[in-house]
Amino acid sequence: MRFYEYEAKALFRRHALPLGQSRVVANAQEARTAFEELGGGPVVLKSQVLSGGRMKAGAVKFADNADQAARDTETIFPIEVNGQK
Repeated sequence: MRFYEYEAKALFRRHALPLGQSRVVANAQEARTAFEELGGGPVVLKSQVLSGGRMKAGAVKFADNADQAARDTETIFPIEVNGQK
């Protein structure tokens, strides 16, 4: 089976496994809002693709503030990882 990270986390939550907080976002403004909801960082932004190699492709970023989270989100979205956006 292959899961997106957010799907796997939902499954783990249903079985009461401890997890860090997370949010799925669709644009830079949602990333800014999620950063603030999560308590102000630092946060890790990750592309949700069904493939390894996100870090090498530049689709994983670390943000220390809401502006950086928004900028990095705009950077990550156009990146293709093994042919997947």
